[in-house]
Amino acid sequence: MRKIILKAVDEFDKKLYSVSAIDFKKNKISVQFKGNLENVYEFEDICIIQSTEMIDNNGNEVYESDLLSDGVKTFCINYNKSKGLYCGTEVNSVEEESLEVLLRRRFIVVGNFYTEKAR
Repeated sequence: MRKIILKAVDEFDKKLYSVSAIDFKKNKISVQFKGNLENVYEFEDICIIQSTEMIDNNGNEVYESDLLSDGVKTFCINYNKSKGLYCGTEVNSVEEESLEVLLRRRFIVVGNFYTEKAR
């Protein structure tokens, strides 16, 4: 069975957190920060991103909305429903390429669309 790995993005603080629990009845998400500390968010106060289950050449796991770059071009990763796979859209054009091809070309994670910070 596939393991689904999620992260939560606090768009106000521009930070990524590991998701520790989701309560669908209460519409709340628990996240871990600073080791073992936990915070709880309402669904509408947080954005959830999912792992693509792929790793870049620096050993970083690639998530939806991650920014991948080769030093010349930068692509934002999202799931393309019509193609049934993760693709990157170049941030300065409409060029699109599959995540698999970008990783073969040695693109690496340099940040996330929501945080705009390198990991």
